[in-house]
Amino acid sequence: MSTLGFVKTHASLVEELDDVMTGYEYMERLYKDEGLSHKGVQRAAMFYSLACSCRLNNVNFFEYISDVINRTALMQPNTDIREYRALLPDKWKNL
Repeated sequence: MSTLGFVKTHASLVEELDDVMTGYEYMERLYKDEGLSHKGVQRAAMFYSLACSCRLNNVNFFEYISDVINRTALMQPNTDIREYRALLPDKWKNL
């Protein structure tokens, strides 16, 4: 299963996490219970972190990730770092 597919199937779990379970505990659970590899857990942690940042900034995660993937696909390899910074959840604006 791809990492993005994994995140989509576990999106409801991310939304249901209560304050008791930390991000670390969630990632540990993925590693032990779901059988994800270390690299898979690192990728899931990245998406989890982005999902939490989106939630804190009142951004719909799936609209955000879809837009960011589409925008970055159109960027040139020598794109200025400030353009990438504008894609982080606290600065992002859906066009």
